[in-house]
Amino acid sequence: MVKATSSYLRCVFTELNDLDTGQAEPTAECLDTDLCRRLRTVLQSGAEAVDCQAASLYVLDDATTQLELQASWGLSDAQQNNRLRPLRGAIGDLEAMAGSAVVLEEDSLMEAWAVPKACGAAVCVPVATDATILGTLWVYAREPRTFSDRETNLLEIIAGRLAADLECHSQTLQQTEESRLGQQAVQAGQVQASLLPSTAPQVSGWSIAGHTEHAGKLGGSFHDWLHVDEPRLAVAAGNAAPCSITGALVGTALRTSIRTCAPLLAQPGKVLTHVGETLWSGSAGDLSGDAFYGQLNTQSGELVYATAGEVAALAFQQGRWNELSTQGEPLAMRLDHPYPESVAQLEPGEMVCIFTAGLRAWLQAATSEPPSDALPDVLGTHATRSATELVHRVVELLSASRASGLQADWTLVAVRREY
Repeated sequence: MVKATSSYLRCVFTELNDLDTGQAEPTAECLDTDLCRRLRTVLQSGAEAVDCQAASLYVLDDATTQLELQASWGLSDAQQNNRLRPLRGAIGDLEAMAGSAVVLEEDSLMEAWAVPKACGAAVCVPVATDATILGTLWVYAREPRTFSDRETNLLEIIAGRLAADLECHSQTLQQTEESRLGQQAVQAGQVQASLLPSTAPQVSGWSIAGHTEHAGKLGGSFHDWLHVDEPRLAVAAGNAAPCSITGALVGTALRTSIRTCAPLLAQPGKVLTHVGETLWSGSAGDLSGDAFYGQLNTQSGELVYATAGEVAALAFQQGRWNELSTQGEPLAMRLDHPYPESVAQLEPGEMVCIFTAGLRAWLQAATSEPPSDALPDVLGTHATRSATELVHRVVELLSASRASGLQADWTLVAVRREY
């Protein structure tokens, strides 16, 4: 506790002689009405308990540059209107927040200690939790008087009650905001899901199916298909990490960019190069993504494709699964990066499965097999089924074998030539 004297005051001014005592414009409003009412009741009870006629609670702003009047009792309208005080120059508040109650028992000390209200005596105590300094509590007496240690200790208890109310209110606001953001994430996830293709293209002699599942409400994985021209069908799958709002935005941007480029560029490699340039030029250089893009000739069965990042493909041909693609550089890592094209020829009864890296992670967790073995083993048991049945079986397997704590978006697209 600090009881101010003239000699102590000179020491304080020596240490704080560079502080600015300029005025701040009042802009902030009080907290919600119920909280203000509770705080005002506590202030009144505390002030009356130590025979004072007014009290005020000041809280630090987020920038820790100003003290804002959050509640008061016994102040005039003019004093309540002046809600903001700069922290620089608030000597009494600074001393209290450093850990010492400030007791001013002479009216001659009020101006020098930057007391918020003209009075005969005042006490300032810190308002803080165990981890955070929130602000200060001031109580005012009309006439000069002394304060006992018991009264000062009582005010410190009152300050603790104020801190608890403020902390509780802050937690309530945080929970409300988290709930609001959670609801928005659910709505955004519903919109994102609605953008994925809901029906497969109906092409004679072919079965096509796809599924994308996000680990959270939003995610970065996607799949898509569209008719470029007769007889070419474009097929795409991709992923943007992490599985978050950022991933969702990037994944949606990748899918949109592929859709825009597909009718304009005949070569899949050029499509991925252009998509990478679009993502690279539209970001600060910290965004990237994986993608598979192929064009299927539904008459000849020729699939021309290119890959970026960890999106891969397996082909079921001549009774076994073969890896069609290898890992390449992700999209948007550098400008003008070329993506080489490959060709796969699908004969009747053969199939291609395109998948993101997250699918292998889920299958490994579900089957306890190494990543390189799990996918062919699972797909192999359904290789003679239609694309729709194969995708459905994989979804069933993963739905029944949820891996605890695994956070990975995944996509699977199957294309089978029936005849």
